[in-house]
Amino acid sequence: MDESSLCLKLHLLQVLTVIILPNCYQSEDVARHFGRFIDVEDGKTYQSFLYDLLSQEPEDENLLHPVRNTVDGDLLLTPEQKEQFLQDNKAKRKILSNEYFRWPKGIVLWRFATGRRAFKRQKSYTAVLKAIHHWEQNTCLRFLKYGTKEYRSSNVNHRAIVSFGTGKGCASRVGYSHGLLNVYLNERYCMRRGTIVHEIGHAIGFFHEQARADRRDHVTVNKQNVKGGKMKNFVIVRGLANRASYDLGSIMHYGPKYFSKNGKRTISPKLRMLTFLMGQRRKLSFYDLQEVNQAYKCAASCTNAPSCENGGFLLQSCRCHCPDGLVGSRCQNINSRYSEEKSRVFQVSFGGSIDIKSPSQHEHTTAVWLIKSPEGTTMKMHLILDLSYDRFLRLCHHWVEVRFNLVGQPGPRLCGYSMKPLELNSTTNLLMLKYESRESYYHAKRGFLLHIAVVQPINTHVICTFKDTDAARCPFQQSKEDDIDWETFVINKISLDNDEDGLSYIAIDSRYAPQAGKAILRSAEILGGSWCLKFLYFVNAAQTRGYMHVLAMTTQRTGRWCLWGTPEYGEGEWSPAELSINSTDRFMIQFVGVVKDQLTIGVTMIELIPGPCQHPDKSLNLLHKKDLNVSFTCDFDVDWCGFTDDNDVTPRWSRRQSFPVAGPSRDHKPHGRRSGFYMSRKSPYQTGKAGRLVSPTLTAVNHYGCVRFWIYVWGFSPGMMSVYLRDGSGSQTTVWRSIYLKPTFADWSQISIPIKPTSNMYKIIFEVAVVHKWVNIALDDVTVLDSYC
Repeated sequence: MDESSLCLKLHLLQVLTVIILPNCYQSEDVARHFGRFIDVEDGKTYQSFLYDLLSQEPEDENLLHPVRNTVDGDLLLTPEQKEQFLQDNKAKRKILSNEYFRWPKGIVLWRFATGRRAFKRQKSYTAVLKAIHHWEQNTCLRFLKYGTKEYRSSNVNHRAIVSFGTGKGCASRVGYSHGLLNVYLNERYCMRRGTIVHEIGHAIGFFHEQARADRRDHVTVNKQNVKGGKMKNFVIVRGLANRASYDLGSIMHYGPKYFSKNGKRTISPKLRMLTFLMGQRRKLSFYDLQEVNQAYKCAASCTNAPSCENGGFLLQSCRCHCPDGLVGSRCQNINSRYSEEKSRVFQVSFGGSIDIKSPSQHEHTTAVWLIKSPEGTTMKMHLILDLSYDRFLRLCHHWVEVRFNLVGQPGPRLCGYSMKPLELNSTTNLLMLKYESRESYYHAKRGFLLHIAVVQPINTHVICTFKDTDAARCPFQQSKEDDIDWETFVINKISLDNDEDGLSYIAIDSRYAPQAGKAILRSAEILGGSWCLKFLYFVNAAQTRGYMHVLAMTTQRTGRWCLWGTPEYGEGEWSPAELSINSTDRFMIQFVGVVKDQLTIGVTMIELIPGPCQHPDKSLNLLHKKDLNVSFTCDFDVDWCGFTDDNDVTPRWSRRQSFPVAGPSRDHKPHGRRSGFYMSRKSPYQTGKAGRLVSPTLTAVNHYGCVRFWIYVWGFSPGMMSVYLRDGSGSQTTVWRSIYLKPTFADWSQISIPIKPTSNMYKIIFEVAVVHKWVNIALDDVTVLDSYC
């Protein structure tokens, strides 16, 4: 299809569909423009059929006019390079570094060929000059023409010269080597600027993008569709030092149907919606520029250079080159050409989420949103759309572009009507949205709604200062399951080692709380391993007026451990605490505060640091169910599991589902499972007498073990609880005792007790005694392990 007939067809399509098309480039450029449009219906995606209709692939001109002795389609290698490139034995393959192919001092010596390889058309010379200018304009490379006055005064003594001339197809030598390095450019098929830029890319030392060793993570080569004898064009070059991310939109990447024998795709991206990026030959991509600038160390001489953010990188000018849509000395701001009122940068922490929707006045509007999550995390998205499109051609009149792969890489433009959310996942911790509602015959409709959430657990050092500026980075959030909220205050000064002014903190204060109750601050999911938890806390009264506990729990909330509690009497000063935690699986941390009267509890500077604490106040191992060797367990949901009372003290132990007001309203299981049972001794007690709950006879496998149970205490006075082991002879050994069993266990808490059975057969006895009457004590989920706690 020639250019004039293509433009005529596109003009007719424009009239019929009332859409605005770009200037007429070659057919593949127009095809990729259409390929960016994705129509979404009921959560499914449909690419514009014009993408395949207008793609004149295979696009590699060498398929019709091959250059002899090439490798990888258009690479001309020296004998040494070819031996390294085609070496099948990976153990013998030499490492090819960018240094090996790089031109000294970033200066490329070149000339136009003479004789039989000389160009016949003047516009061929102009096309080469434009391609050279494109490289010089965007990189620190300098192209020095051989024989010119500038060359003679430069003292450049390269022993290699790039020679641009005609040939049967498009091909180039790879990188700097001795002698004449011919670049073959057929004047009929290879004179697009992008094609010449591609071949110059080889000449300065770069292989095809899909030859990278990490290509299997990004694309799949469909061998069954490749022409016979052409698989050598899809070989991986191992050992190359790639400095930029794998880029489907690189000018060095093959198109999806290169060397196809049946018109089907020979390369398929893992991210199907990004197929349109592959094989572009218009200009150097953002990541092409990053690769070249870093390989040739363009910014090596910069001093006091800014630290580029959000995917930006330094140029030779010592300024940051930013992804499209971002500006600023560090790429920290949205470009002012987009609506400043409607554009925004968001920070989302571990476990956090945000909702972004199209502006209320979204007709004739452009906007950009940049979303950042912690390093090493990715984000999950659910997109609901109602943006007008052409149902026949599947083209968007208004769209939202989602850059979910690389922030500097164009993303698909999505439109359509879909109340069933489209699910997308980012591949990095950066995500960009670009909304465009152009003037159109078609109304934009209701717009879009995008929900974004961070999916990875906490896996790095995090800190919560509770300042407004740090709120988005804090992975601790208020729970919706509590009675009152933690409130934010400002500290004038903390008298600690740092003696820092102006810190913020969160607190529950009986003077401001609308009622006495419980406040919960819960972390996002934390990756299993060794962690150090540090924080500052403040308590100004005795525990009888309230308390704060730090708890750890499994992500499914099937297990919970009490890590730390406030001291019996508050000192009214800020104090530090350090806890070493080792967990074999993911877990969460809760700060639970309870206030009653004339009490203030505060916490700030919460830090989670990978590795153990140097001077911990307490060290804990969290063993999860999959790690445990359980010999006995009872949740009391069906029966007593063989437990009995051993005397007639009144009242006796009983199985209950709830005890409103004066006890637990549920068993301890996740989300308050009301169908479960627990054991309870209800008030009033016979004071001074002990009630005992005795287990069935158990068998000891080891000389050590662990008893775990959940306890709930309600009441107005303290009591005492003991746990004994009774061997076969009837003698008892005390393994745990709490002489001040306080009603501050106002929620289910887990107790773990190491035991050492002295005989093969033994029983466990739970004994409770109180001084005064009104106390209610409940037990649930008793577990005995043949392992350490």
